[in-house]
Amino acid sequence: MELYFAPIIKEAENEKSIRIVKVTKESVSKRINNLKGFGKAQYDIDSIIRTIRQSSSPENAKIALQDRFKLTARQANFILETHLTDLFMIDKEWVEEEIKKLKALKALLDE
Repeated sequence: MELYFAPIIKEAENEKSIRIVKVTKESVSKRINNLKGFGKAQYDIDSIIRTIRQSSSPENAKIALQDRFKLTARQANFILETHLTDLFMIDKEWVEEEIKKLKALKALLDE
């Protein structure tokens, strides 16, 4: 009986592995995108904060960040959701190194 189900189980395991890799690739891509936006924010953090404070709502802040700093909606949301101390504490070298590592991981997942 076990042999009868072996191909079915193997196929289900393969499909599960494919789904895991797909989800991981999507997560890595989103993280790279967010970090690129974070890197842009690092260059002019004072203007980012000023833009957020001058906005009348989070949605207006998001739109202003997108327009002024050429961010995607996801990047703007990431910045708005990040604690202010984190915006100041993370240096651009760390962001660039993290992006390199994630791109290497994505390349492995693409194989």
